[in-house]
Amino acid sequence: MTSQVVAAGYGGAARWAAYVFAVTAAVLFSRAMQYHLAPSTAAAPILAVKHALFAAACVGIGLYLLPQWRTALALLLRERSVLVLAVLLAASPLWSDQPRQAAVTAVGMLGATAFGVSLAVCHDWRERLGILAVALSVVMLSSLVMAMAFPEAGLMQGFHEGMWRGAYSHKNMLGKMAMLSGSCCFCFALLAPRWRRPALGLYWFALLLLLLSFSRAGLACWLLVFAPLGVWLWWRGQQRLAVHAALGAACVLAVLALQLGYKLTPAGLVSRASDCAHNLAGTGQSAACGWRTDTAKSLQRPPLRTMQTRGALWRDTAGAIAERPLLGYGPGMFWRAHAGAIRERFDWLPLHAHAHNGLLDLALDLGLAGLAATLLGAAAAAAALVARGRRGQLSDGELAGATLLLALLLANIAESRLLGPNNLLWPMWVMVLLALCRDRRAPTPPRPRDAAGA
Repeated sequence: MTSQVVAAGYGGAARWAAYVFAVTAAVLFSRAMQYHLAPSTAAAPILAVKHALFAAACVGIGLYLLPQWRTALALLLRERSVLVLAVLLAASPLWSDQPRQAAVTAVGMLGATAFGVSLAVCHDWRERLGILAVALSVVMLSSLVMAMAFPEAGLMQGFHEGMWRGAYSHKNMLGKMAMLSGSCCFCFALLAPRWRRPALGLYWFALLLLLLSFSRAGLACWLLVFAPLGVWLWWRGQQRLAVHAALGAACVLAVLALQLGYKLTPAGLVSRASDCAHNLAGTGQSAACGWRTDTAKSLQRPPLRTMQTRGALWRDTAGAIAERPLLGYGPGMFWRAHAGAIRERFDWLPLHAHAHNGLLDLALDLGLAGLAATLLGAAAAAAALVARGRRGQLSDGELAGATLLLALLLANIAESRLLGPNNLLWPMWVMVLLALCRDRRAPTPPRPRDAAGA
């Protein structure tokens, strides 16, 4: 399928400006560095600058999408799940207890929706994945810089001390974004043979950041995405890419085994090795490390009953959904005004709390109507992909879409959130569903010849 940026006749500087704007918007929606540079407790001028950046991005997205508005509308009418969610978002202030705040949040979500629509309408699969791969690699690079140059900000403190959080407020946020970055980079390598080596390098870079964050949810998602993907690629004859996918999954398995068997984490090992190197440089004595006597104790962590705690939180959240089952509380309004009892029981919840499950949070925001629309859209896309796969008609672009769809779903099982203001996961979800819907109406292109042996 020809990119609309190319089909519209944009060339040279204008074409690259469109790509640079899309990458910049994706970095902005990823919310990287915002916790460190512009948290919610920052001074009013800093928050005003942040809000102005998002407003400018939304205006730019509108202008970017305007020439293709007929195509976008036709696509939304075909992929009705996204349209239903957009309508629910726009109408949500009508039933929210705080209509003004709900309207502000809904506008931000609609801006993110428009960004996803623009990626689906104005670009082909290779360009979409290239934009996301570059943007998320910038996020990974900023996380590396934060952890290495500013460890007091880029590393976790307290119970998770030493684990990497990079450009985010928590290690699980970094782990989730690293998993999505690896998925986008790998899929870009699948679709762009010319850029395969750098794309695979960025894939391994994302895996490194995921391992250093030691987000169990992110590690499990990586394993569930890349283990079956490696098998599928091997069966299709793309052995080289299959080996990269399998090796990445094997690395995750090895790290999980290291933690389960010896209670060691990659971040702890890196921290300890760094301390030893520093001591050796200062004293010149190998005994300065104390490796044999205290390393195991210093790297171990007490057991963390993550799933038990989240299971209890999910039960309470389901009870809150049952109080307003059809349309929910409005976007973001439950945790802002109705979660007092849950906050008292789970005192570890942060200021901007969530259910640690994106689908439950979506039900809190837009009720079972919004949740049903989301799941039905994903089910319809999955059924079409399975049917095309059984007929041998699955293109590389559709395989990339299936990979991202699975990654986004898994990322929202133990973490949040799929639907949120100024949040990259939602435009990615919109992009995948709309692009897959568009592909179902287009003839299946032949796979590149070099992909068969790559």
